[in-house]
Amino acid sequence: MRIIKINSKLEIPEIEMEWSYVRSSGPGGQNVNRTNSCVVLRWNFKESQSLQQIPLSSTTLEKLQRISTKEGDILIRSQTFRDQERNYHECIDKFIKLLTQVFHIPKRRISTKPTQTSKKKRLQSKKLHSEKKNLRRQKRFDE
Repeated sequence: MRIIKINSKLEIPEIEMEWSYVRSSGPGGQNVNRTNSCVVLRWNFKESQSLQQIPLSSTTLEKLQRISTKEGDILIRSQTFRDQERNYHECIDKFIKLLTQVFHIPKRRISTKPTQTSKKKRLQSKKLHSEKKNLRRQKRFDE
């Protein structure tokens, strides 16, 4: 039994996944018409035992529902290569990449204030720019 590691908290056994092989429309010429080289991975996150063991936030559940079917199946298809094995490995890579993005929690930004030096530099550059513009103006003489 192979286990696919998504992050430090989540590991999904391959038993939870359903694999199917269909005819590909990708490269391969006549080979495409004879072999089932396209690989389709189906994983139901609602019935997954590995997901039930970790607490899921509402944001994560929302992301999972957005990328899945109504039944909760996430479908990943690979038909880049001519043979099943390479497409199979590419499917697993796509699956890991997708779930890594779903479970990624962005760091919270800590707001900072500009330093006094940066404020002075900004005001100085504004003053120089203003002087440059003023020098370009035409002088009016009252006659």
